[in-house]
Amino acid sequence: MKTELNVANSLVLNRLAGRSKNNNEIVPGFNKKTT
Repeated sequence: MKTELNVANSLVLNRLAGRSKNNNEIVPGFNKKTT
């Protein structure tokens, strides 16, 4: 059970990391507009 949960958590974290990378590219644009 623990190993299965760890695998599921790692997959979710990997997906979030991928999204965060894309967000990091987009966020600076918003920061430039707001500042």
